[in-house]
Amino acid sequence: MEELLNHTLSAKSIDTDVINQTDLENCGICNVKLRNYQLHGVSWLNVCASQHRGGILCDEMGLGKTCQIIAFLAVVLRQKPPTSILLVCPLSVLETWIKEFRRFYPSVSFLVYSGNQDQRSIKRAEYDPKSTPILLTTYELCINDQEFIASFNWEVLIVDEGHRLKNADSVLYDVLFQVCRKSRFLLTGTPIQNNLTELYNLLHFVAPTYFSKKGRSAFVNYFNPQDRSDLDIRDAQLATVLHPFLLRRTKHQVLLDLPPRIDLLIYHSLTPLQKKIYRALLTRNIDIFSAAVSEERGTVRSKLPVNRINNLLMQLRKCVGHPYLFDGLEPEPFELGPHIVDASGKITLLDLLLKFLYNPFAKTQSAIDLPVGPVHKVLIFSQMTRMLDIVQDYLTLMDYNYERLDGSVRGDDRFAAIRGFNQDQKSFVFLLSTRAGGQGLNLVAADTVILLDSDFNPQNDLQATARVHRIGQTKPVRVIRLIGRDTVEEAILSRADGKLKLSTRILGTTCPSPEDPGAIEDVSLPHEFPQENRPLQMYYISRRNISISRKYARASHDTYRGIKLCFCCVQGAHESPNMVVSITLS
Repeated sequence: MEELLNHTLSAKSIDTDVINQTDLENCGICNVKLRNYQLHGVSWLNVCASQHRGGILCDEMGLGKTCQIIAFLAVVLRQKPPTSILLVCPLSVLETWIKEFRRFYPSVSFLVYSGNQDQRSIKRAEYDPKSTPILLTTYELCINDQEFIASFNWEVLIVDEGHRLKNADSVLYDVLFQVCRKSRFLLTGTPIQNNLTELYNLLHFVAPTYFSKKGRSAFVNYFNPQDRSDLDIRDAQLATVLHPFLLRRTKHQVLLDLPPRIDLLIYHSLTPLQKKIYRALLTRNIDIFSAAVSEERGTVRSKLPVNRINNLLMQLRKCVGHPYLFDGLEPEPFELGPHIVDASGKITLLDLLLKFLYNPFAKTQSAIDLPVGPVHKVLIFSQMTRMLDIVQDYLTLMDYNYERLDGSVRGDDRFAAIRGFNQDQKSFVFLLSTRAGGQGLNLVAADTVILLDSDFNPQNDLQATARVHRIGQTKPVRVIRLIGRDTVEEAILSRADGKLKLSTRILGTTCPSPEDPGAIEDVSLPHEFPQENRPLQMYYISRRNISISRKYARASHDTYRGIKLCFCCVQGAHESPNMVVSITLS
């Protein structure tokens, strides 16, 4: 490990000679004024490329990694033409890259390698990297058409959403590793998702000279040891190792003018039908728990039935979401009606939230004063597309305007949905699957995110929330997570929190968590609370290390059936960029 420390110190890091705005304009960049931290990012990327190595630009999501990369490519092409550049991104953000190139770097010639087989065949025949230095394509086409992609000597490779390469044994990893031997760059807001092995795989991809395959185990064991007695020393060493290869800035550090984001955990109970199904699932699989207890006590050596455990876990999650996720429980013949709401505690709570968010002032305004469209615009995320189907039925029942994007929505339909939500004033809800809709999208037209369920990988949820809380957002943002009380969802949230703590330790980022007693802040409530409103138990959580304080209060001012959602009632909320509020309806 000492050899690695000494070796990485030889990699130059940038401290001076930062590229300025005039330099970028001379390279062809226009219609954008980069912030100081973005100029530093462009300079850092340029230093990496000048050393014929790569790097990981892992600024927190929403800090403008796209414009930094475009500016960097302009510098590269100005310094050393001709340079062949391959830029790979998810299909869902392909149009975003096209739009940003045309907006910020209109003089550059680039080819968008996409379309059906016939269209791609024509593009293959016509492509000349000398006249068109940038090829823009998707992950899937790099695999499907890898013979064409590998036929060029790419000098610079850019991979958007680079955490997709966390598995060094994947086909995509191998294909992209082979097509470029000089400077490989990854863009990701979440370089650590589950463990240090994944981070090392990313480091090996961008700098294999410094991070060899054979050194992976030693790296992981040294920087994430069982004995934590000297962890602070090793963390400092790790920061030294990562410094030349990984650049990360957070919103809290560089975007002081960004509106606040408040995270709310709202717990709901299960309906009688959900409780019946939940108990039945546990009872039917009681032998799994017996085996787990026996293994814990060391009385048996047989492995737990992993497949059955995973299946039970999924069934329990479905039950907490909605009973109609199980075949045969929908009323026949199926018709839209209140039963969609009444059958699920989660949808009942969602119904209350959306009614409030559509127009918080409906009870106090006359019909003539009511706004034409929704007061707030909402993103709703779920892990399960069938859950999105149910929510879509609910939105149709309530006559709410909505758009939808999941893995089944392709090409032009994706872009039309994004444009429709961002530009249509009457569009209220955007339904998104967490995996398909959580990457690379800019949806600052919304100011509220609702997570119907939680991902075991917390970075996927963070990716989802970053679609709203980013550069360009002008309104305070709410991130609302719905959790089934005393269900498997609480266990999933706890597990995800543990993974976030690893990311926090390694990257030095702030990770407010309702499970962390050191993150609770005493916040006074400035208003009197009418006795007729139902009581709430509230935990106000921020970054500062203050002892636990619980506030028992009664809801008032901007409430909807006891759910307090306003910002102005939280004294000092504007000073805490990532405040978390945990609410339990009593």
